[in-house]
Amino acid sequence: MNTLRNLSISLFILFNVCHSFGQDGAEIGFYISNWRTEQIALDFRKPIADKTQFTIGVSAGFHDKKINLGVREWTETLHITRQQNNVNRDVNLKVGLTYTIKESPFYVGANLMAGYQN
Repeated sequence: MNTLRNLSISLFILFNVCHSFGQDGAEIGFYISNWRTEQIALDFRKPIADKTQFTIGVSAGFHDKKINLGVREWTETLHITRQQNNVNRDVNLKVGLTYTIKESPFYVGANLMAGYQN
């Protein structure tokens, strides 16, 4: 019972602290993804109303993928398997809106993304 009480008090404090230190002005976010996709993103967020926030962002990156071509060559002393190394590069542009639900850390948002990949 004591653990449940401590957990509920901790969650109450956490949700109140999240709201009290929220950004009221414009902010910039910078993201770096994991080692597999190697993606970098930059977001600019600006409040346009009391609970609505406008977001615009750009991201760029690449990911490397090895493809086994299934071609095998056999000789008396050597076995060769051929692979192809494929690198995809992409650039994305994101525009969106988020709406905060009441006085909580939860929000609903919608983003429109356009991208190019080669």
